[in-house]
Amino acid sequence: MALVSVETQEYVWNKLELSCDSRDGELFATSTAVALGDGKTARFWTSSWIKGTMAKSLAPTLFQKAKRKKISVQKAIHDNRWISHILSLQTAQEIQEYVVLWEKNTWR
Repeated sequence: MALVSVETQEYVWNKLELSCDSRDGELFATSTAVALGDGKTARFWTSSWIKGTMAKSLAPTLFQKAKRKKISVQKAIHDNRWISHILSLQTAQEIQEYVVLWEKNTWR
């Protein structure tokens, strides 16, 4: 698999206006993995940066509760800010997802 930086490569399809729904986005995310780099452009919740998996897939309930769904990985992991962006954990499911996400993290 070749890793290509989207920022530095120009492709014909980058200029196309394609209509994509959430299902298309999920398929793309499942089919790709993000090379994290400095984390400025990868999104914490919706990029496949955790061993090819999105945080949103590991913790769907927490994703729904997250205040900042589009935060970059860099900002989210700085001082573990992603934790403060989740409203208080109230259910066993939320706590379980938090533990899974914490254990799978690759930034510690």
